[in-house]
Amino acid sequence: MSFTRGQPCQLEFLQQYLSTWFRGAKPEEIKRGNMEELFAYGFFYRTRAELAALGLGHLPSEMVSDFEGVFTMKFPPGYKSNLKFMSHLWDDLRVSWRPLGFYVVMEALTAAAAAALWAMGFKKRQLGELHYYTRGIDDGSSSKQQPIVFIHGVAGLLLYLPLLGRLLSCKAPLLLLDMKHVSLRISPSIPTVDELATSLAAALKLHKLPPALVVAHSYGTLVAGRLLRLQRSAVARVLFVDPVCFGMFMPRLLHGFIYAPLRLHADRPLHSAFNLLLWLVSKDIHLAATFARKFYWTDLNLWPEDLPEGSSVVLSGADALVSAADIHKMLANSGVQVAYKPDLIHGGFMLDHDTRSELRHRVLQQELLQPQ
Repeated sequence: MSFTRGQPCQLEFLQQYLSTWFRGAKPEEIKRGNMEELFAYGFFYRTRAELAALGLGHLPSEMVSDFEGVFTMKFPPGYKSNLKFMSHLWDDLRVSWRPLGFYVVMEALTAAAAAALWAMGFKKRQLGELHYYTRGIDDGSSSKQQPIVFIHGVAGLLLYLPLLGRLLSCKAPLLLLDMKHVSLRISPSIPTVDELATSLAAALKLHKLPPALVVAHSYGTLVAGRLLRLQRSAVARVLFVDPVCFGMFMPRLLHGFIYAPLRLHADRPLHSAFNLLLWLVSKDIHLAATFARKFYWTDLNLWPEDLPEGSSVVLSGADALVSAADIHKMLANSGVQVAYKPDLIHGGFMLDHDTRSELRHRVLQQELLQPQ
């Protein structure tokens, strides 16, 4: 098994990488047995004992040896029993309660967003458990024009209305996913990313749409990534903003969304406000279950070569959930068009007029569309 794939981001911060996986432990505290335990979990989602019972008990040790060879390091023998790593699939959900009034407010905001989308000409639809909006898509008739599929991130469609308004000038059918379980609303079920991608592919087939330009933000890039893997023919190209689907072997996403303590800094009010919002959002029971149950990085991770030709990625340099600089290096020389915004935080494009305008321009450019 190779650990490099030519990606320099894995080589630069090895000590921080290991320390973060082991919840802030000093690198010298990590024993060989602990690394074997991490690899058993990280690649097979099993304990070492479970792998041994399957006749695969030798694999974690071999993987650690390969790791040591690649990075010219040596882990001390032994096992430190009180050294814990981020085992999100096995740990208790980290949640905090919400009063009923909170969800009443969220439903009211959702209704306001639905009204705004109706005013923009969107029609609300449902296919099984999938909820979505369409504009310029007629019932029962096929379209030869390439559609734009938009997949939102955490918190729902309301935050994206300014961007969606800009996309109305594009001469293309529009389909917007509406994912209740990541929108801070009470949801009776928590669909997996694969279920969402499969249902989205079914919706595209139902409306007889040709391969789409998929525009996705944050969590939405995971759904788009699985759509690429499961129904490649449904996607023409992608435009990812703040993608969390690259470099998922790095611990920053899990740490930033699930394990990181709340940190507020008086001299950085915008970042502090984002950290507070992130902490509150991540403790919602629906979102905690989304990211800590049936969330397998080996299925969800994308590599640069997985993206269709002509795809684009927009990265925020001050992103607290992914290492944008490392992802930028990973995408370098891959043929993917990358826009790096060094001062923006995760989701910062929503507050930045110029970046929203650039996203619209990229959609027009990629789809060869002209304003109406």
